[in-house]
Amino acid sequence: MKSLGSLKNRPRSSGTARRSKCPSGKVGFSSHRRAMIAVARILATTRRDSVPERAYFCQRCRRWHLTSQRKGTALPREERL
Repeated sequence: MKSLGSLKNRPRSSGTARRSKCPSGKVGFSSHRRAMIAVARILATTRRDSVPERAYFCQRCRRWHLTSQRKGTALPREERL
């Protein structure tokens, strides 16, 4: 069992994201606002070509996730296979 002293020294989370219990395995955010703050931070700090563009609400875990797809551009299910 860990001592309380070791727990005090752990870095604290920002509180905006947590490990999601979503079957997708994606990080979940508690609100649209917090998800969009994460998008802004990623845009300001990344050099990647593909970056999150928007947040969407997940019916499975009831949290917000990030996606780089523009709304309405997802491929139909039969084309994804």
